[in-house]
Amino acid sequence: LPKKSDMERKIELVEYARTTRLLFIRLLALVKWASSAGNLTKCDEVSRALEQRSLIYVDAADQLMTLARTTLVNASLPNFSLAGAIDVLTLGKYPRLPTCIHDNIVSLPPLPREESLRVCTELEHVIQQRLAITALPQKFLTSSKIANGQVQFTVPFEFEVHLTVLGDDPMLPWRLLKLDILVGSKHTSMMETSIHPQQKDYLHKLLQSRLFTDQSPLLDLYNTLHTFCMALKLELLHLQVQLFSSQVAGDHVKVEEYFPGKLLRIGYWRHDTSQHYLSNFTMEQLSMTGKILITIGGTSSCDLSFVLEHTPALADCDACEACEMLDVRLMIDKCVNTRSKMILQDLLMLFKNTVFEPHDWTRLILRKHNQLYKS
Repeated sequence: LPKKSDMERKIELVEYARTTRLLFIRLLALVKWASSAGNLTKCDEVSRALEQRSLIYVDAADQLMTLARTTLVNASLPNFSLAGAIDVLTLGKYPRLPTCIHDNIVSLPPLPREESLRVCTELEHVIQQRLAITALPQKFLTSSKIANGQVQFTVPFEFEVHLTVLGDDPMLPWRLLKLDILVGSKHTSMMETSIHPQQKDYLHKLLQSRLFTDQSPLLDLYNTLHTFCMALKLELLHLQVQLFSSQVAGDHVKVEEYFPGKLLRIGYWRHDTSQHYLSNFTMEQLSMTGKILITIGGTSSCDLSFVLEHTPALADCDACEACEMLDVRLMIDKCVNTRSKMILQDLLMLFKNTVFEPHDWTRLILRKHNQLYKS
């Protein structure tokens, strides 16, 4: 300001006074407004609450519109069943249920006896025709029985099946109605080895599935059941030997080897050298253990049977018949009897053809025994 003229300094002072006055006016207005700020704050809060409520109303309206246009379209009340109501009120019942309910729940009335006999007779003719053009195993040819609209095949001591067909179409498969396993022994206290019902059901389903797919269904049916029954018979023999060993024979009769469905090796006349009165001879010389080997053999599945081998070999022994009868005790008795006769016959020939002193009897008997059973 000192460098400016007098007029310019006056103008500057006036401007400064004016600016300061405006600032004081604003400050005064602010002080006066601060005395009533509480009311203004309340008004602002009320305004914001109203705006929030308005947004909620708008969102509720939008949601109701969406619900009405999408969800409630299919949620309308159905038409009232006036016809059903009239039937119930007038007739006392409702005859308009779907027929599938009646077909699936209510059983059909039985056929008259004359109609049943006629259908069974026609079905037996169809079965006879099917059997005439179907390959059959040899045992089915002699054991078939047709009655009551089904054919029954029985293989003694093995199985029994009941089959039928559902029509005269040659392409229709056989139906397995009933399956019985007849494997068992009537000659011992240990009766037949029954299979579990679940195993029987599984076998039934397996046979039925093979009847659907196989080109020679009855041959395959016989082969499957015959193989199963032979394995079951071998299992029964194994159980009988174990029972006989534990209850009667002890360590003198034992199962030496067993493969389910393949072979069974039985050892009898099992002795320990410590219990023998001639301890100066070797184990090979004193061993009289006989072995019976039972295997399932045959050229095909149709002619599987038990093959019995004895060590040492026995002549004219009918133990195989006892094996087919599933009687282990009888089989061992026959083997022991035959073997004892052979030993006694050899000793008789030895006594007739040899001159010896009395004190050499035991040594010569054991020497002959060793010669016999080394071979």
